Amino acid sequence: GVFGGCNSPARNAVNNIQYPCSGQIHHCGQLLTGCAWETRNELIITEPDDYRDILSNLAINAILLHNGSSISPSITIDYLTLDDDDNTLDNGTPHYLEIHTGFGDHNMPGPDLDTTPPTILHNDGTSTHPFSGYVDPRAESSDGINVDLGIDQVAIRFSEEVHSVGGGPLTPADFDVSGTGTGHPTVTSIDASQNPRFVLTLSGMIPLQQWTTIIAHVEDDLGNVIENGGNQGPGVDESDRVDIGYLPADVDQNGIVSPFDLLQFRQYVNNLIQPTQGTQVDFVDTDRNGSISPFDLLSFRQLIDGSGPATQSWSGETLPQRP
Repeated sequence: GVFGGCNSPARNAVNNIQYPCSGQIHHCGQLLTGCAWETRNELIITEPDDYRDILSNLAINAILLHNGSSISPSITIDYLTLDDDDNTLDNGTPHYLEIHTGFGDHNMPGPDLDTTPPTILHNDGTSTHPFSGYVDPRAESSDGINVDLGIDQVAIRFSEEVHSVGGGPLTPADFDVSGTGTGHPTVTSIDASQNPRFVLTLSGMIPLQQWTTIIAHVEDDLGNVIENGGNQGPGVDESDRVDIGYLPADVDQNGIVSPFDLLQFRQYVNNLIQPTQGTQVDFVDTDRNGSISPFDLLSFRQLIDGSGPATQSWSGETLPQRP
């Protein structure tokens, strides 16, 4: 039978019963209804038009999904599994916060989400290309007069899919470009077709004998914003930026053109050494035609002595310290 009068319900969804509950089954059943009720209250705020349909679907189907006969945090997982839209709970669900809060009020919260912020990948120098710290040692001119050769596209790969801070696809405004000198280009367009890899097209080539720094302002699907730790000094690959230098003939990447660059050029060409980052083409494809041939050695010598299509002799020229 039913105990109590109409004004005094036997059980109440508005309660503070906490997991684990060791009371009588009808009493502990209020733990589950309390979780559902608090979830309802959260959904009213975020889904005022559809909260009934959302919660009804979750509550009914969770009964069918649940494995076991006790009330435990596994039911929270059931709700989240039903709510999920991408086959992983690590990045939350469309209504994770509502379910997490509602069930959490009764000590049955959802699992912790991944709060690790995204980072730019600095690994073998091919995921993000050019890699951070790279000095472009290749030819700067095709005619000996105009500086018309150089880097005007940069591919940046993040550790996970990202978008603009606050939501929406990435735009050029999500990247700042600065450097050690003046005349640095801006980002004019972004190819986001391979997220988390993005190809940035610049308004022009990065300037000669300078470092160019591209800083990303992005967040992941959970709203974790990439960390901006500022410039951490030479040789440090920061999580939010890429530093790229430009000094023709600086094959050994030490910031000054010297006879040692010719030595390293020959070592690469003869496969005596391999670059620790990037590929041999990044260092000895002097004429920028996409392959390595004897003509690259000719182009390198022209950079050294200032002949042919080189705009000057680059022997002894230097690059400022990497930011």
